[in-house]
Amino acid sequence: MIELWTEDEYVDMATAVSPRWRSMLVLLARGMTPQDAAQVLCISLAFFYAELRRIRDVLGVKTNAAAVVVALAVGLVELPEVGEMVWA
Repeated sequence: MIELWTEDEYVDMATAVSPRWRSMLVLLARGMTPQDAAQVLCISLAFFYAELRRIRDVLGVKTNAAAVVVALAVGLVELPEVGEMVWA
């Protein structure tokens, strides 16, 4: 198994992600589009995208999908139940 982050980096990621960012990642993990997630959070789509860029920078990834994978891997969000998934 390849170790991608040290234990200290796990802690840094957990403390660097705000509750709003965590909510955004949870909604994306459930399968929501950025448009739908922004609407649920009552924020503009432009603000949602700006925050996603910041999240990706903090997590050190280039895509939203990678941000969700990292968030799952380090325990920032939990894998949603099938009933919580949004199917397009």
